[in-house]
Amino acid sequence: MFERFTRQAREVLIRAQVEARELRHDHIGAEHLFLGVLSQRDAPGVAALTRLGITPDGFRSQTQDTLGSPQVLGPTDADALRALGIDLNEVRRRVEASFGPGALDKPLRIRRGWLPWRRRCVEPVGHIPFTPRAKQVLEVALREAIHRKDRHIGVQHILLALFRVKGSVALEVLTRLGAEPEAVRQEVLRDLDQAA
Repeated sequence: MFERFTRQAREVLIRAQVEARELRHDHIGAEHLFLGVLSQRDAPGVAALTRLGITPDGFRSQTQDTLGSPQVLGPTDADALRALGIDLNEVRRRVEASFGPGALDKPLRIRRGWLPWRRRCVEPVGHIPFTPRAKQVLEVALREAIHRKDRHIGVQHILLALFRVKGSVALEVLTRLGAEPEAVRQEVLRDLDQAA
């Protein structure tokens, strides 16, 4: 299926992975795909998002607020600490207020290379999987391309698919930003119809 993606659509997928890594998420979700779409400013349909005030920085910030920081301790750890009278969320809030956002996040793994200057290269490593919803977005993007009688899957098809897959974090983030997803979709469709 990926051979049918345009260059810009492939860049959306690459940017989605970069966004997931930068946000230190262990998955690529619809929210990361949306950030990837926003990175393609000159792609069809993206201008409508900009006109509506949906920016990469605002969307990224709201995504972080919605999903929160990656958890070092699991729910059972939080329950055990709560039984002792310790509120893990309050501890995190105070530590981040003192030491900055992400101070308690999992440390990045150190990749050691055989070259002397690469021995202490700190970077996220490993495969980041797509969530089932993100996979569904890509499948729906294919259907959008077929429906619009296009030969390739472009950024506009991914964007339209993001609105059709209900219950995603991307749609929740849009709502929290004060944008009604269906109204945004209609604005994107108007742009695409005018361009056609």
